[in-house]
Amino acid sequence: MTPEAEDMRKKASESASQNQHHHHMGQRNYEDSRAIWIDEGFYPNACTDSSSIGSSSTQFNRGDDWYCAMHARDKEGNRVIPDKCTQEVAEKYVEYKNKQNLGEFVPQRNRDALYYARGEKADHSGRAIGYGGINVGYSKAFGKRTCGSQYSDCSSQNIESMKSSIREQLREEMNETMKLNMIQILNEMGITGFNFSSGASISTPTTSTNHAPHPFPSDEAQGPRVCRLFLNDLGTEQLVEVGGGTAFPSIPGVMCHHLPIMEGHLKVSLDTILDEHVSAPLPVPVPSVNLFTLGDAQGTFVQWPLVWVKFISEATSFKSSKGKKKMDVHKKPAKQRSLVSEQVLLSLSRDCKWMHSILASRSSDGPIVVTLDARMFHYESDDGNAYLTTEDISQFLSGAMLNIAIIQVFVIAMQDYLQGLDTHARLGWMCPDSICATTCQNNPEDVKVYIHRAITESRNTGIDILVAPYYEAYHWVLLVVWISRGIIFMYDSLRTSPMRRLLIMPLFSSVFRNICGGGQVKKITWKQMKCAKQTGGLECGFYIMRFMFDVVKSIAEGHDLDQVYTSNVRDDALSMAEIGEIRDMWAIFVSDNFL
Repeated sequence: MTPEAEDMRKKASESASQNQHHHHMGQRNYEDSRAIWIDEGFYPNACTDSSSIGSSSTQFNRGDDWYCAMHARDKEGNRVIPDKCTQEVAEKYVEYKNKQNLGEFVPQRNRDALYYARGEKADHSGRAIGYGGINVGYSKAFGKRTCGSQYSDCSSQNIESMKSSIREQLREEMNETMKLNMIQILNEMGITGFNFSSGASISTPTTSTNHAPHPFPSDEAQGPRVCRLFLNDLGTEQLVEVGGGTAFPSIPGVMCHHLPIMEGHLKVSLDTILDEHVSAPLPVPVPSVNLFTLGDAQGTFVQWPLVWVKFISEATSFKSSKGKKKMDVHKKPAKQRSLVSEQVLLSLSRDCKWMHSILASRSSDGPIVVTLDARMFHYESDDGNAYLTTEDISQFLSGAMLNIAIIQVFVIAMQDYLQGLDTHARLGWMCPDSICATTCQNNPEDVKVYIHRAITESRNTGIDILVAPYYEAYHWVLLVVWISRGIIFMYDSLRTSPMRRLLIMPLFSSVFRNICGGGQVKKITWKQMKCAKQTGGLECGFYIMRFMFDVVKSIAEGHDLDQVYTSNVRDDALSMAEIGEIRDMWAIFVSDNFL
C-alpha cells in the first residue's frame, strides 16, 4: 500500500470513529435499502396513490432514511435499535415528526426534525439555502433559481399567516360561486322550493344542539331501520320533513351506486316523498345515474346525512302540509313491479327470471339478510351479515358492477358447492369486506390482524389454500393464497403488464414474514395468472366469480395450484355461456336459500 493510500485510510478510519450512530444496511445503499423498507411497510412516509391503477408515489427525506437505517434485526426477526444512545435520538426524531404533522414544528432549510433530534450545534454555514452532494448540480440540490432579492426574508409565522388569509379568501369566493351555480342549476331544473337568501351559505349538516344527530338504535345496529327524512330549508334554516325510507347501518365496504358511504351519512332507501318536495334537491346527488332530486331517487338508494334522519319504531304515514295526499312508507304495490328494464328481463335465463319473479312479488322492499359464518370467514367472534338490496340484485341481473354483498353470497355458494362434491379437498375463504382497498387505507393494522388470523386458523385446520376476492379502484381481482409455498396467484381480468401493485400486497408480505419467518417462507411470490381478459369495463365481478368456480373445480379434481397456473392459460374473453352459467348458479343458490 502506498503512503498516500495509507494516509487516506488512516483519515477515513479516524472519520469513521467520530460516527456516533451506525447504520445496519450492510453493503446496500439508501436507494436499495429504501425499496426493501417500502415493500415491508416500514418506511414512515411511504404512501400509495390509488387514484390511478398501478401507480404509486413516495416521499423521501433524510430523516426517515436515517431512522430506518438505524434499525437492525433481533433474534426473532423484529426491527430494533440496538444502541441506547441512538434509540434516544430516534425517539426524539419521532417526537419532532409528530409535532411537524400537527403543525407545531416547521422545518427551515436544513434544520429539520433530524437536525433538532440529534441536538446539533448552531448552523454557521452563512446563507446556504440547501445541501447537495457529490456531482449534484445546483437545480437538483436546491431547486430552480429565483430572481427574488437575496435580502428578502419571511418568517414561517408570516408565511402561515399569508396562507391562512389566502385560504379564507378562496373559501369565501368559492362559496359564493357555488351558491350562484347551484341557484342556476336549480332554476334550470324548475326547482324553486329551496331559495338561497343573500348572505346565506350552502348548508352542510351540523351537530349543533338544534340539529342533534340520531345515533343508529343499538337494538337494531345489525339491521335496517324505518326512518323519517329531513332536509334543511336554506331560506329559513329549519329542518323540513320531506319523506320516509329505510336506513341501513354503516358497514365498511358498503357502497351506494358504486360510491363509498361518506362520513356522517347513511345508506337510505327513499321509499316515500311528500308531494310538495318531489322536486327538492338530494343532499348527495349522483350525476352518474342522473339522480338530482328526490323524485329522481324514489324507489332507489341514496346517501343521507345522519343528522337529518329520525328513526321510528314502526311504519308511519306521512301527510303533506297541504293535506292532499297520504303516502305509506311500506305500501304494497298494486301490481308486480320489475327490477330491470323490459329488454333485460327478456334476455334473462329461466333461473334468473324465476329469482326476479320472486323478488318482484315481495311485499317488503327491505334487504335480504344473509348470515356470514364467523368460522368460515375468520371473523374474530360473532357472525357477520351481508345485505342483498334490490339495487344490488338489479345490477347483478343487468350485468353492471357487482357490490360486495353479491360476492360474499357467491363465496358461500362456492363453499356449499365444494362440500357437495365427492372430494377431500378443502379451501379457506377471506371476506372481501375485511380486506378491500378502503379498509387497507383506513385501517391497515386491522387488515394485517385479519390476514394473520385467516392464515393461522387455516393452517391449524389443515387448510393450505385461501381464496380472497379483492376490490380496489372500482375493479375486482381474485387472490389465491398458497400458504405453505408463500405464493399468491392473482387473477386480474385487466391483465395489465407489469402486474398491478395492490394496496394489500405489503400487508400480506408483513404478515407472512411474522408467521413464516422461522426458516420457512421469508418472501411472498406474486404470480399473475394468464386468465380470461375482459373486454368491457363493468364485468370484472362476473369474471372473478368464474375464476372462483374454476379454482374450486380444479382443486376438487385433485390438481394443485401449479397445475392450475399452467393449465388455465387463455387470452380471450369469457363467453356469454361461461358468464351465464355463473349467474344461474348464483340465482339458484339465492332462490333456494334466502327467498
